[in-house]
Amino acid sequence: LFQIWHEDVLDDPKLCLKRLHKYLELDATDKERIEWLEREDFPNGKANVKRVKQSSQWEKGLNFGDENDEINKILEPCFKHYQNRKSD
Repeated sequence: LFQIWHEDVLDDPKLCLKRLHKYLELDATDKERIEWLEREDFPNGKANVKRVKQSSQWEKGLNFGDENDEINKILEPCFKHYQNRKSD
């Protein structure tokens, strides 16, 4: 299973794409990866600043109303895995 986190894509899209290609056993040069990322709105292979800001604002507004505590409890294992992802 290949796991990828949205924040990691925004932090280093080219590295994430390189890891995905390795997982899928696909060959590509860094130049090809950057060209693909640029077609997907990652200028120079980097995250689009406007989209990062938009994503951050969206995440801050995420609210499950009266079910926030229940949702957070359900997602707790995911949060822990996310926090430990750099050491995986």
